[in-house]
Amino acid sequence: KAEELANSIINNINKATSNQAVSQVQTAGNHAIEQVHANEIPKAKIDANKDVDKQVQALIDEIDRNPNLTDKEKQALKDRINQILQQGHNDINNALTKEEIEQAKAQLAQALQDIKDLVKAKEDAKQDVDKQVQALIDEIDRNPNLTDKEKQALKDRINQILQQGHNDINNAMTKEAIEQAKERLAQALQEIKNLVKAKENAKQDVDKRVQ
Repeated sequence: KAEELANSIINNINKATSNQAVSQVQTAGNHAIEQVHANEIPKAKIDANKDVDKQVQALIDEIDRNPNLTDKEKQALKDRINQILQQGHNDINNALTKEEIEQAKAQLAQALQDIKDLVKAKEDAKQDVDKQVQALIDEIDRNPNLTDKEKQALKDRINQILQQGHNDINNAMTKEAIEQAKERLAQALQEIKNLVKAKENAKQDVDKRVQ
């Protein structure tokens, strides 16, 4: 619309027969163009707000359907998403130009992508710790130097560590927090391995002394 108006103004300038006429056409034209842009901004804001609402709802639905997230995790993520949406609406409503509206939309889209990345990181982390734990349990089960009672006690302890690891990952709201949770779990599992080794060494030492 602004482009059509500009063409019309240029035609009028072409027809103008004096400097004064050119100036008048230009002034009137500039005012008309500003008016068109001014009318476009509110509509652009409405469209942008609708657009971000849709994006947010789609992500909330995705999170609600995700079987790998606890109810508590889902709620925490949705609370965060609603904060992002609120910020997005504020930025769009405060925008003075179409460019600023687009920037606000882009920022919101990036923030939503960060949430998606966080969810993926949580899922990956849980799978990763599950694997680590299962590997250690299998190792303990195969160990001929441990009694059944020892094995059970160690596995009970490992399952406590796993539960704690899952809780920490569930509560994490940043990738850094997820990594920290994984590191704590890995350290706790290493301590179990060290304990098993210490038990084996002690038993061997006793056996040697007996012989």
